[in-house]
Amino acid sequence: MYGDDGQVTSFAAFARDGSTQTQLEQRLRRAGACQKALFESVSEGILVLDTTGTVSECNRTVLASFGMEREELLGRPGVSLCAELSGWEQWERDHQPKLVPGGAACHIELRMRRIDGSTFMARVGASRILIDEGEAGVVWVVRDVTDELLRVEQLEYLATHDDLTGLPNRLLFHDRLERARVHGRRYGSGFSVLLMDLDGFKEVNDTHGHEIGDRLLSALGTRLRGSLRAADTVSRLGGDEFAVLLPNPMPTAQVIEVAGKLLTAMERPFVVAGRQLHVSASIGVALFPEHEGHRHDLLSRADQAM
Repeated sequence: MYGDDGQVTSFAAFARDGSTQTQLEQRLRRAGACQKALFESVSEGILVLDTTGTVSECNRTVLASFGMEREELLGRPGVSLCAELSGWEQWERDHQPKLVPGGAACHIELRMRRIDGSTFMARVGASRILIDEGEAGVVWVVRDVTDELLRVEQLEYLATHDDLTGLPNRLLFHDRLERARVHGRRYGSGFSVLLMDLDGFKEVNDTHGHEIGDRLLSALGTRLRGSLRAADTVSRLGGDEFAVLLPNPMPTAQVIEVAGKLLTAMERPFVVAGRQLHVSASIGVALFPEHEGHRHDLLSRADQAM
């Protein structure tokens, strides 16, 4: 305040402790630095899609997955990263609408495309987040699972196929046979089962050894497969026993014609390791629904017919 003579007689001062504000700012900077380090160091790729589905942020891992530089990926439409348009459409239709900020993540497998045109399978975990001014974007956590899926496929193949001939094994044959029975009962359609035993195969093993016998079986499986339609199943049940499933209905005379074709194919000489080998076979046929019963009954009837 000022007196009559213009001199200051009193004054008011306001002081604020800046240490608390400074500490808060330091904490925020440390938290931001920690989040950035975590964002860049995680083993999964991370993409942030804005409200238009455009990539607005990414980390180093996802850049490596797509083979891109940061400038190439930022601003790119998310749909352009999908190798199949149907995958993106499924994401937009079935998954994206269910996401809410702070809610549970959803998971989807998508085939993605790298910058060089090659593709990989990705398992994507998606979450909704709030961006600036309340706009909601989406975070994709992307993991390349191509090798994992390949290993699963290989294990499934080994479990359902004969390791010598590559033909479906007994397990897969019975599965397809049961499916044919269910379909036949539902739609009133028929199918056929053929059972084959090789004649003279024991002599090949005894004379030339098991290695030559195995190679003969492998060549035989290839020849049988080439004598049938893609829809038919030829299986090695074990030893020198093979089975064929003809899943489509056909007259009995045509089934017998197929059996004759298989016999003719097997009776042609095989050349294995420079040796000319000869085998023949016996074939029995069972028809559905004429010989209807449990799935094993059809094989039993075919065995009796053989």
